[in-house]
Amino acid sequence: MPDLKFKFDRHGLGDVVHFAHVVQLYKRHGYDVTVQVEENKKFVWQVAGVNIVQGRDLPDHEYGYPGGFEDLNVPDHDASKIAHGMRHSCLPSLESLGLTPEQAWDELCQVRLDAKPHVSAEDYAAADKFLEGMPRPIICLHSRGTNWHERKSIPTDIAFETILKLLDQTAGSVIVLDFDRRAPMVGDARCKGIKPSWGHISVAEQCALLERSDLLIGIDSGPFHVASMTKVKSLGVFRSLHPVRVCLPNPNAVYLVSSSLGDQWEKRTDKWNFLSYAGKEPAADDISSAAVHMLNGVDVGQVSGRLKQFAGRYVYRRVGFDERIIQLLPDGSIGEGKDGCEQRWSADTEDGADIISISGKEGIICRCKAVNGVYRGRWTKFEQMAIELHPGGSIRIPVAQVTIAGTYRYQRIGIDVRTIELRPDGTILGAGDCERHWSFVDGRIYIIGKHNVICSLQKTEEGTWAGRWTQFEKMAVTLSPVDEGKPQSNGLMWMAILLTTWNRPELLERSLSMIQQECADINEPLFISDDRSDDPKTIGILSHAEACGATLWRRAYERSPTDDPHILTQENNLFAFERLLRENPHFTHVLKVDDDIELKPGAFRRMKQIWMDAEQEFGSALETVSGLRTTNESVMEERDGYSIVNGGCNAAIIYRADTLRKSLLEADRNVVLTEGFDCHLTRILNGAIFCAARPSVVKHAGAFGVHTDGFDINIDYQEQ
Repeated sequence: MPDLKFKFDRHGLGDVVHFAHVVQLYKRHGYDVTVQVEENKKFVWQVAGVNIVQGRDLPDHEYGYPGGFEDLNVPDHDASKIAHGMRHSCLPSLESLGLTPEQAWDELCQVRLDAKPHVSAEDYAAADKFLEGMPRPIICLHSRGTNWHERKSIPTDIAFETILKLLDQTAGSVIVLDFDRRAPMVGDARCKGIKPSWGHISVAEQCALLERSDLLIGIDSGPFHVASMTKVKSLGVFRSLHPVRVCLPNPNAVYLVSSSLGDQWEKRTDKWNFLSYAGKEPAADDISSAAVHMLNGVDVGQVSGRLKQFAGRYVYRRVGFDERIIQLLPDGSIGEGKDGCEQRWSADTEDGADIISISGKEGIICRCKAVNGVYRGRWTKFEQMAIELHPGGSIRIPVAQVTIAGTYRYQRIGIDVRTIELRPDGTILGAGDCERHWSFVDGRIYIIGKHNVICSLQKTEEGTWAGRWTQFEKMAVTLSPVDEGKPQSNGLMWMAILLTTWNRPELLERSLSMIQQECADINEPLFISDDRSDDPKTIGILSHAEACGATLWRRAYERSPTDDPHILTQENNLFAFERLLRENPHFTHVLKVDDDIELKPGAFRRMKQIWMDAEQEFGSALETVSGLRTTNESVMEERDGYSIVNGGCNAAIIYRADTLRKSLLEADRNVVLTEGFDCHLTRILNGAIFCAARPSVVKHAGAFGVHTDGFDINIDYQEQ
């Protein structure tokens, strides 16, 4: 048996894994292989089954890069780094093995190593102890590499967003493989880093952890390549480095690659499982979507074509409970009709029949099989009710339900009161999580939340509807019809708080804590539109806010140092308004805030009260209520606690959602970008009523604003 001896003790973990595969070719062709190795990577060579030495002076394998590495038109057996490594002078020639470069590459791509028999019971015990109490599925994330970091690592903001989406879209845990405390983390009980909880784990312990995990999301770095020696499913995220140049194909892996090179990936599907993202860079949605599909057992290699085939509008009927329109989008997400248990979808076949699966935070909630043009199934959890998906999206609305539909005063006795609209299609405008849909059956109105009927109401002699919540507080509830012929106060309005921001951590840190307190005070949700901040402190503040329940968006574009910050601010405003209203059609009002404000305690509650007071007098003519009056607004008339002014300051202002929708349709984009969205609204709302708190309950940062020219624009804000 001929000897093969070489040194491979100064290369990264991924390179070592690859060459542990390469030496299997020489072993198969009769060589007794001895490798001079680095101590911390000895485990990989043990899995490879070679002789191991240290401290010798064997022929060194430098392991460089081939010509044509960047050119995907060059065959992989010539331009892959691994294939190129087989031609080093310290190794026998491929010709001496009776192999052409193409044959050697094909044989190498079939090599499989199994680390499991080499992992000790102590290593598994350490992994089990680390994972104790963490809910499944277990998702390991390695987002940051060392060499070629700028080409391979997942950008920090995308990594943050990916973690948060995984926590939102699954009921499982995210384990951050951070070996030197540089990778993004979030403050959530279901997110845990190996440091400091476990420490600098060995390769054997990595394998134990991966064997105990459900999915690894990685990059071209050690953990992703180590995963090929375990059973774990793996999702490789690739930016400008190509997997066919730096990886060996792993049948348990999916390679997330740019669609701009789709013709190149198509040529290689015999060996590789590719999934494409649009453009040159992957978004958090691309990564989390692929991850959820893989966790749900979907063959992502077939996802794109099948999703396009079945995408569209459907009537989603929970038989005996409710029905609504849901829109299955081509990217596997659910648009209209999305809810906690219905966030994503996939399509496959079973016994020759088409299947549509719907999933959310609880995993796959139903699998519906095509039967005579209708997809039928059953919820896998909770009520386990029958489900029907009817293509076309046309709901049958009972005549009786149409007559009941209308505007009502919804009072939870002893808790709160607000105005809601029972729409003929069974949805509720102004609803909370426990009041999403309604139906009228056998003379009773049923209010339905995320999972259950929350209350049923029967008509009283006085013409109101009365009942009681079936869960939680079990308080008494009444529905009283609203006379729409009179100006109405909306009571506790269904309102979104919208914050726009960019790279101003000192201002944001102060204002955001106040904004969050005010949102909690009025029990309304916070949405944040960030204009792609890259300041680490800002990113950390925003990620913490998202972990605390805020919805965070980032506008997708590349900022240039020459861009006008005022125009970018208005672009972000337009993006934020459009996305908020498109994805959340149920909101009646939007309270828009900037990141450079101070708030008096109870500011949002005061602004809402001003709205309700002014609406009693002016009805639908009321268009905005600002939390402050500035030097830019003139007083037209005074009222108790507020002023009628000739405009409104956008630093903290309540808008009608319908007005925003109308103004966005009519907006001259150039005018908005140069003058501001508030100026545009004032112009198109000729004759409308604008109000401002008196005294102001909001303070603008004055000279720190992007369009105040260094002046303090506040008038009557009194410091605490």
